[in-house]
This record gives sequence, structure tokens and C-alpha cells, in this order.
Amino acid sequence: MELYGDEPEDKYSLKVDRKQRKKDSQFFTPYQIALFMAKWLLSSTKESLKILDPAAGLGIFGRALLAENENVQKKLFFTLYEKEEKIFSALQKISEKLNFAFELINEDFLSQEIKGSYDGIIANPPYNKHSLVENKKELHQLFCQKKNFPFRSSTNIYCWFLLKALNLLSENGRLAFIVPSDFLNTDYGKKIKEYFYQKKLTLNFVNIPAQIKIFSEAITTATIILGEKKERAYLNFYQLKKISDLEDENFFENCLINQFSYEQIDPQTKWQRYFQKGNEAKKEQMIKISLLGKFSRGIATGVNHFFVLTKKEIEKLDLPEKSILPCISKAEQIKNRLFSQKDFNNLVQANKKVFLFNGEGNEKETSCLQYLNWGEKNNFDKKFLTSRRKPWYSLEKRAQANLLVSVFNRKEIKIIWNQSKALTLTCFHSFYPNEYGKKWLEILFLYLNTNLAKKDIQKQMRECGQGLGKFEPNDLNQLMIPDFEKTSENSLNELRKMTEEFFNTGEEKIFSKAEEIFISLTNY
Repeated sequence: MELYGDEPEDKYSLKVDRKQRKKDSQFFTPYQIALFMAKWLLSSTKESLKILDPAAGLGIFGRALLAENENVQKKLFFTLYEKEEKIFSALQKISEKLNFAFELINEDFLSQEIKGSYDGIIANPPYNKHSLVENKKELHQLFCQKKNFPFRSSTNIYCWFLLKALNLLSENGRLAFIVPSDFLNTDYGKKIKEYFYQKKLTLNFVNIPAQIKIFSEAITTATIILGEKKERAYLNFYQLKKISDLEDENFFENCLINQFSYEQIDPQTKWQRYFQKGNEAKKEQMIKISLLGKFSRGIATGVNHFFVLTKKEIEKLDLPEKSILPCISKAEQIKNRLFSQKDFNNLVQANKKVFLFNGEGNEKETSCLQYLNWGEKNNFDKKFLTSRRKPWYSLEKRAQANLLVSVFNRKEIKIIWNQSKALTLTCFHSFYPNEYGKKWLEILFLYLNTNLAKKDIQKQMRECGQGLGKFEPNDLNQLMIPDFEKTSENSLNELRKMTEEFFNTGEEKIFSKAEEIFISLTNY
């Protein structure tokens, strides 16, 4: 196994279930980033370095430090903490294959009383919620009392690691952490920034936008914090455009966006703004919608007049309930931007074709078998799409989606919030959010319904003639939207109240109010 690269982490990720790794907050640092952070530590003026990794994982930082140390030949001694038994066992085996001085500790770093200091501290700490901190109350009280620095116990766990590490840094020592960027803008982050002021470190913040996707299984904006404990302290902000920027020998000159003394900026303000310069601000506030999820087309049956039925037709055919799925079969069936279960029930009562026959798995039901035989007699199994499926009557697998966009549009682009249980046929594209996108889905719906957004959506439309436009899913997946993470807490609260009001009333004038907030955000 190649140890000087990502192979150990890649192999472990294949062996361990993704849900378990997510639960344990195991998002491994890419080796390329580990090398960049290692170079920072090794640029110390000290010739002998005591190095701490409080969340070692499989030791990627140790391996990166050893690789980079070939160029500078410093004397290194490592202390590596790893709490999780399975990873610790793998870390032991890897460490034994490497020629370096180390101490491995199978304990929770946060719970340990650590004496002395370190010349270098490097980490990708866990990003778990505070509720997962063991002995949280006791640890919080101990830290706040001992350091005389109170902070919220609801602070994300990675900040606990960062605060503790800052206290263990020796004079002229260096620190390299990679963490989510949210603390730069959140309320709990204010206390973290206050602590920076108290410690007066030189800090370099390297912003890695979500588009770069450094963690394959987690879409998030990350920040590399490079700190140095010395007398003359500055706060420097760098913007990464592409991952290869990290290999630039002149990175700290070429990628610098802003530099401040501690007297020039306030820890109570949102610091993400400092990753932007002049006219780049608006551009930096926008991200691709595909970072939140993706649009997919609706179900294509191949023979709608066989698969799509009314309630009366189902009753006449005596088809069992388990073989029937609710669906929107035509765009005209949705009149307003809010589509409720009541609206769907009204379509049922009006005997509209809003049910989908699902024969797969129901062949033993007499009525289903009779209907399938009738379909074959009429050669429905030989149509273009059905002839390519096994069995021919199987349906494409789709889940219900809340956010729908009409495929064909003339005067108005229909962007719908679907509160019903109905699936959709190809008249609508459905947006399926990823884990990161789920928390922004309702706000995304608000934004897409503003005139501001529709101007951009219109640019993605394909002209079909006579004023008719069409979207393919990938057209919509190219949309640029505001980075909602960079919205102030007050604005987010206002937007959430608007979505709640819309879902309760269906009042569409709310979108005009929301647009005012989005305009200020995109012109940040």
C-alpha cells in the first residue's frame, strides 16, 4: 500500500459503511491539502519540532510531514490522538511501517489533561454537533473556568478542538487546521474570534469554496487556518480558485485578498466578507445549484394511455391499491405555485389522470395480470421505451420531490412547491437535494420564484419556436444561485418566516419581499 498518498483513506472508506463514517464525522483530508498544511508547519524557524495531531485518523498529516521533511531535514516527534478503536488499530499498523518518532494515544483529546506545549499542531477535527461530545457539561465547565474564557456549549465540536489547541502552542509555534467556514459568520463563531484576539496570533485564513469539493462525501465551504504565535500579529485572508493553487510556491503573495491588523476588524462582524475584493464580491456570493442537489426529469412511461389512469378506470379494472402510485401527468394540472394534497384530491374527484399503474411485483394479482395481458395484446410491450425494459411494464424509480420546474414554458416559468405525495411524469423536472442542500431547499424555492432568479433561468431555456421554451435537467443544473451560507442570520430568519407564511397561505406577493433580500445578497 502506498502510504504517501490517499490510498490508506480510500481503502478504509471502501470497507466502512458511509453512514457510519458520517456518524463518526470521518471526512478524510486529501493528501494534496495535507502537504500544503505540512509545509506551513515545517516553515518554522525551529530545527526540532514537537508536533501534535489531536484527531489523527489514519495519520495523513504525519505522512505528509514526513514526505515534506525530506526537503528540510528537521527533527520531528509526533503525538497522535485517535479516539475511534478501528481507526486507531489501522493507524498503529501504518505508523509501524514509517520511520519516525511517535507516541500514539487511543483517547479522546478533549478529555485529556495535557501538560507542556507543542511547536506544531495540525488537524482536521471532527465536525460533529456539540450533542455528541462525551461529558460535554464537565468538559465545558472545566475549559471555561481554567482558561477564564466562557463560550457556548452548543458550539460545534471542531471549535472545541481549535480552542484547546491554541492553548497548547509554544512561542513561535505554528498551527494548521482545516475546518468548516461557518464559524466566520455564525453567532457562536464570535466567541472563537474573540479568542483569536485574546491570543494575538498571526492567522492566515484560506477559503476553499464548496465548488472545489475537497471532501468527496461532504459538500461544504472549508477554511484552512494557518497560525503562528509571534509578537507582530496580522489577519490574512486568501481565496482559493482551484486546488492546484496550493502548489504555487508564491501562494501567499498571489492569493492574498486582504490583510488586517487586529485593530482594524471586529470579531463581532462576519469575516467571510474578507475573502472578497472589490467587484469580485458579487461573483463570490454565487455558487452552482448543483452543489445543493440536482434536477432530474420526471418518469417517462413510454405508453401514457396504458400506465396513466383515472380513479374510475382503476375501479373498473379492479386494480389493487398497492399497484397504484399518485402522479402529476400534465403541467396544466398544477395551477398555482403551491400544490397541496387537497389540490391533488380535487384532481382525483374531477376524474383526472393522476394515477400511475405499477405492475412490477404485482403480477400475481389477477386483475393486474389481466391488465398486463391486455397491454401485450395491444403491443404496448413493443413500444420504444417499454421494449428496452425488463420487465416491459417496470417503471423508472423516482422519489417524490418538493421542488418542481415545468419543462415547457411560454409566458411564465412554473416553479412549484409540491406538498402532495404525487410523483411527476416528464411534464416537470424534480429537484433532489443532497444532504447539504436539504437545509436550504425552502429558501432555494423562494429564490427561484423571484424575478431576479427567473432572468437567469430564462438564459438556460432552449427555444422551440412560437415563444415556447424548454428546459433539460442539465440546463437547470448549471444555474448560479446565491451562497445562502453567506446570508446574515437576520436575513435567513426573515426568509424562513416568508416560506412558512407562503406554505400556510399560498400568498405569492411574498416572492417580491424575498427578492429585496436576495438583491442585497447578490450585490454583497
